[in-house]
Amino acid sequence: MDQKKEIVTVALRSKPPVLRSESADEYISLHKNLVEEIRPQGAIEAVYVEEITDLIWEMKRLRNCKVSVIHQMSRRALESVLNQLLTINEKIKVQGLVNRWFEDAAAKEEVSEILKRFDLDESAIEAEAIKLASDQLEWLDKSLVSAGARLAKSLRFVKSYRAGFIDDVRRHSARLLIDDDATARRSAA
Repeated sequence: MDQKKEIVTVALRSKPPVLRSESADEYISLHKNLVEEIRPQGAIEAVYVEEITDLIWEMKRLRNCKVSVIHQMSRRALESVLNQLLTINEKIKVQGLVNRWFEDAAAKEEVSEILKRFDLDESAIEAEAIKLASDQLEWLDKSLVSAGARLAKSLRFVKSYRAGFIDDVRRHSARLLIDDDATARRSAA
């Protein structure tokens, strides 16, 4: 087994850290792509590539969560929008419309007609869902920023680790060349 593949095998967990709704194959593919791009030199860099994989995966997960949170608020958002738009007499049918809207094409059409009366469309429901989920979305955004900062830090570490290693090699090489040169001069004298 070549050294690069061995490092990948050692660094990658035996089981990728994915949720049931996520693909272990996609996680492994991301990790392999990062290994090909970064080309870790040794175990320390391999561990950082694994951390970078985890952080990118976490960011993808958080972005997907934002969409899910908004979808989860759709029922409440629809109810809120309809209650804001309809008169007291019309509000009697709101709960029935809300309950049927997700599955019944006729209910979906009726809601669409109500929204059109106020120059709105389904984006008004999404906007209300975002408003209702704002606390959760704010937390997810903060988590994304934190993961992004940790990712940038890990990438900088790999870069500085490599630069430090190269500088060490240069210093040691230069010292060896100077020592060899001094030894050669003494031998010649």
